Amino acid sequence: LRSEIEKLGSTGLTPEFFKNFEPEVIASVLKLYLLELPDSVVPNGLYDLIRSIYNQYGSESESKERINGITNVLKNLDRSNLSTLNAICTHFTRLIKILLENKNENESNGLAASFQNGISQEFSNCILRPRYQNNLSLSDKHSFRFFHDLLEHKAEIFKNLKPTGSIKKNKSVLGGIE
Repeated sequence: LRSEIEKLGSTGLTPEFFKNFEPEVIASVLKLYLLELPDSVVPNGLYDLIRSIYNQYGSESESKERINGITNVLKNLDRSNLSTLNAICTHFTRLIKILLENKNENESNGLAASFQNGISQEFSNCILRPRYQNNLSLSDKHSFRFFHDLLEHKAEIFKNLKPTGSIKKNKSVLGGIE
């Protein structure tokens, strides 16, 4: 699939083109593409800030504060990063919604939760990763929890986001560092 995409370029990528490939293959190529980017979709300069939000507001009772913190951080993403993040989250939340529409409520809730956890596990390091991996960051769950929250609270988070064009514009988000 990857070599076919490279041959065609963006002009030949139609829904019909992707019908020839299994969803797992398409997801793997997307994951590979995201991992090969020079930086994660949410720039690694924001990793410590997002980690601090989860350290401070990590419990379920503090989810409102955590979601507000995440929203404030994401307001400062470049337009392309925010659009990419929104597109990925929109796709996966649609799939989760389809799983929830199953006739058997208990089965659909379990399947949707399992799918959301699996997707969060697979794509979290593509969405947010530290600048340098080390033993501590390899076992860090903040990227997983961040992407899980993006899927869980997508409507709430993205409804208030308007791209500003650059993360450098807001000194308060980066602690005054430019």
